[in-house]
Amino acid sequence: MTKRQERRRYPRWQLRVPVRFKVQGRPQVFSGSLSRDVSAGGIRVLTDQFLPKDTPLELELFLEPFKRLIPARARVVWLEQVPYRDDAYQMGLEFSYIEPLHRKDIMKLGEAYGKN
Repeated sequence: MTKRQERRRYPRWQLRVPVRFKVQGRPQVFSGSLSRDVSAGGIRVLTDQFLPKDTPLELELFLEPFKRLIPARARVVWLEQVPYRDDAYQMGLEFSYIEPLHRKDIMKLGEAYGKN
């Protein structure tokens, strides 16, 4: 078995950040979650929804230390069912759009409070 090559452009930190998301362009209400890890390039969340790969999402992340709500768009890059749970999935999201200032805020938050 070969070790999977890390392809991330940004460091990832274990941080619990409140996240709200919904499928882009749909009038549904936002679903809430806490992140499992965060980077300036994306986020991993726990959800009870099955969303296919490449599903476009609208996100809102709340960065407590900055008292800032960050809007972003992302797409589902992977989804896996949580072991021993029929109703829970881990979902990897890649930001498709986020303001450069907000990307920097995520980097600052990770450097200050996160664990690699």
